[in-house]
Amino acid sequence: MNTPLGLYRVHRLDIVPDMSRPTRFEHNQYVGDKRSRLVHDLDASTDDCRIDDLLASEQFAAFGPDSLAEARNRGYHPHPACTGQFGGGSPVVASTTSDDVDE
Repeated sequence: MNTPLGLYRVHRLDIVPDMSRPTRFEHNQYVGDKRSRLVHDLDASTDDCRIDDLLASEQFAAFGPDSLAEARNRGYHPHPACTGQFGGGSPVVASTTSDDVDE
């Protein structure tokens, strides 16, 4: 929205008082960081997530449907601090070699 001086207004990214989700994401649980390709769970976010910094940078993404699976489909990896998951690719499978087996 233009102001009389031709400047753009910056919309504040307030927190909804009754919820811990930012107003832009009051109906979303997951938000992605386009810079790091990490997805955050807003319901379980911690200080390590730095959600305020992410929203201030305007480098975020919402997913439809709002699910961790959809975020992964779009190439985002779960942020360990808030999703409780590590990595984002295929699960690591332990393998054994013939050197690992005692005979």
